[in-house]
Amino acid sequence: MAKGQNIGFLVSGYYNNTPIDKANTTIVHTNGQLDSSIFTRSSISRNISNMSYDLNYKGNLDRAGHSVLSGNADYVDYHRHSNEMLQNLFFDAAGQNENNSVFYQDSSPSHITIRSANLDFTQHVGNSSHFDLGVKSSRVSSDNQIDFNQLISGSYQPVPDLTDHFIYNERIDAAYAGFEGKFNKTTLSVSLRDERTSSNAFSVSPNHPNHEIDTAYNNLFPNISLSQPVGKNHLLTAFYTRTIQRPDYQDLNPFVGYVDQFYYSTGNPFLRPDYVNTYQVSDLINDKYKVSLMTRVTNNFFATIFEQDNVTKVYTATKANLGTHYQYQLEFNLPIVITRWWNIDADIQVFHEKYTYTLDTVPAKTTNGFNIYLNQSIKLSKKLSLQLYDEYESATYYIISDYRPLFFMNAALSYAILNNKGSLALGWSDIFNTYYNKYHTYYANLNIAERDQLSTRMVLATFKYHFGSSNPRVRNRNTQEQSRLGEGSEN
Repeated sequence: MAKGQNIGFLVSGYYNNTPIDKANTTIVHTNGQLDSSIFTRSSISRNISNMSYDLNYKGNLDRAGHSVLSGNADYVDYHRHSNEMLQNLFFDAAGQNENNSVFYQDSSPSHITIRSANLDFTQHVGNSSHFDLGVKSSRVSSDNQIDFNQLISGSYQPVPDLTDHFIYNERIDAAYAGFEGKFNKTTLSVSLRDERTSSNAFSVSPNHPNHEIDTAYNNLFPNISLSQPVGKNHLLTAFYTRTIQRPDYQDLNPFVGYVDQFYYSTGNPFLRPDYVNTYQVSDLINDKYKVSLMTRVTNNFFATIFEQDNVTKVYTATKANLGTHYQYQLEFNLPIVITRWWNIDADIQVFHEKYTYTLDTVPAKTTNGFNIYLNQSIKLSKKLSLQLYDEYESATYYIISDYRPLFFMNAALSYAILNNKGSLALGWSDIFNTYYNKYHTYYANLNIAERDQLSTRMVLATFKYHFGSSNPRVRNRNTQEQSRLGEGSEN
């Protein structure tokens, strides 16, 4: 390899086998009186494997290294397979068993491949300025199957309405240019990205009137940042950026996650990206304290909501594009030194938000609130340290629901061993078992009160050891396409 030319190859992957046990109770009222209830037990065995391959190149086009050409080619092979056993138990108003239990099973393999490549050119001008040019292209193919069966007369038989095969293909092509430079004490960064997206979604289910959906759109994404010192103790920064947030691939998958005859979850193949315009001004004081004022407008924002069929009384959890979200936030980042062995990093946010909805029947909603995040580091001895993390979020309105306040605390003890190359740690998350969301939803024809709690209270012991250099240079690539491999629905 010639001097100034570098080629690298990176392989990474993981395999994960996860058992998931769920329980859900649906309570049915008629004219305000308890009528009946349905208790659901579900056991899921899920296997996920993901292999990622990255070939990268970087080379100097001149001896001085002022002209640099770089490129990457990535391939991701993602497999997920879930097997679920589900039982519905029916009870009358007195809590006594009625009717026979209903048993279901489903199998849902998913295979996603991602191919992406980019080529970038950087031209340095002087010691503190450079121009950037680049192109990127990605291809995503998602193939998903679900076979749903019900136990009838001693054998499992297919349920056509819940069986489906969904195929999704996406292509994104982009070109971008940018400049970053320093003029005296002023730093300026400007860039523009042109991006075209085309996709095709196909479902074989008879429940989907539009079996095939073709989509294509083109967008421009400008970014500008300006930084200027003021006196000796202040650094003012202002920036504007426009970004796009695309749904995860499984969010587009229309498969039905069956809970009981009144409660489903499903993806939405008609889901569209949202666009985020962010304006921010910040002041870094004494190279330590930071105050920021931010305005963010999200157009076509999407989120998980419930939809209710007034005839069948079935309510479905899905993601949908809802409208426009306005955020106005004042934030303080305050590192505080109590003593030489006790430090606190405090982050305080005060905000005002407004939601406007595309549904004419849903009025706009405004809300105010604040969040406090405290990260405490306490040095108990040369080798023993204590970390405390506290989070408080005030009562607020979010997406379509009114949320109660949220507070939780994590703690961890860490002890250095083996000449400080290794450490033993004991952590306790959600110490008071308070990390849950409690909220009430009034949206369209919905009136829902819920309490969501995951298994967040746990004790974890870890051992770490650093091999070789204390400052290794590890190349870690996580493309935008890979970040959309989210789990989606429970199937």
